[in-house]
Amino acid sequence: MRWQFWNLKRGERRMLAWLAGLFVLGTALLWIHPGSAARPAAVQTVSGAVPSATGEGTDPLLAEEETMDAALESALEAIAGAGSVTVRVHLTSGPMTEYAEKVQQSGSSTSSTEPATGSGGAPLIRGTSAALVDGVLVVASGATDQAVAAEITQAVAAATGAPLYAIEVVPAGEGETR
Repeated sequence: MRWQFWNLKRGERRMLAWLAGLFVLGTALLWIHPGSAARPAAVQTVSGAVPSATGEGTDPLLAEEETMDAALESALEAIAGAGSVTVRVHLTSGPMTEYAEKVQQSGSSTSSTEPATGSGGAPLIRGTSAALVDGVLVVASGATDQAVAAEITQAVAAATGAPLYAIEVVPAGEGETR
């Protein structure tokens, strides 16, 4: 049986035309999505810096991961029955600070190129965001006990904000050292 647009009632044709228009608009918006643009220069990471694996420059994300590893290890070892613990955190992005910018108007155009400063010359902070955790691996000698493993998982989720599916807690093998 062949479907015909003109056999629909007037209200049904109007609804179908609206849906088709919304589909075209949605497709166009996805095509010109602004998310593909580069990150603005006003957003910068603010974490410690360590040499990168290549020896060139610094890798602030690696420094943040190592800081979180150490903090989580000491916190998780305090859980009863956890034993020795090794943690590896993988971050999607480090903590960010967005600085305010001076807005300069000349005629009909507006531009902002300089960071805004407060009293004393310190830059004004517009907003901050925490590091985004992609996943956490915990190796604990006490993780053979399911209750201890569950406590470790809940503690990591609370400390990092990582979803439970992104946290893996495994028991340490015998004879392994830190």
